Amino acid sequence: EPLGVFLREFVSRIAVPYFFVVSGYFLFKKLEKTEISGYRAAWNQTKTYIIWSIPYILLNFVILVGKDFSTILFAKDTVFRFFIHGSSSHFWFFPALIYGTLFVTFVYKRLGWKTILSISLFFYIFGCLGSSYLPIGEKIPILSTLFTNSNFYILRRLLLTGIPFITLGG
Repeated sequence: EPLGVFLREFVSRIAVPYFFVVSGYFLFKKLEKTEISGYRAAWNQTKTYIIWSIPYILLNFVILVGKDFSTILFAKDTVFRFFIHGSSSHFWFFPALIYGTLFVTFVYKRLGWKTILSISLFFYIFGCLGSSYLPIGEKIPILSTLFTNSNFYILRRLLLTGIPFITLGG
């Protein structure tokens, strides 16, 4: 049981940040060499995401075929999940990585390293106040409404998790 607790509580909590940092490392190597643009890197990530999403989307469709469902609602929900939540629950990493790569590239190319580092630090602190340090974040009047909103996790996943760790990889 101690090994299970270690794996669940420690390793699982560092895996996603680790992948963001590694992705950021390779992104900044490319940005510094200008061999490939960050936008091209985001497109490559998107292609990988599409390829891995297809089986999950098809499986969801096949599961729903035997039930009473609307094809139009399925399509709308699939597109929304693809761009916001991830095509499957464990793929939330891909939209965060793609949006993070685009954001970091845009800010880094136009405003430089200090600016993206400052923004990333702000995003990280803001994200921590809305999750790990929520008891503190809830005491900040303006932010408490945002942090307790049921959709805050979308903002946290898409911007506040990926961008700081992608930048850390630089």
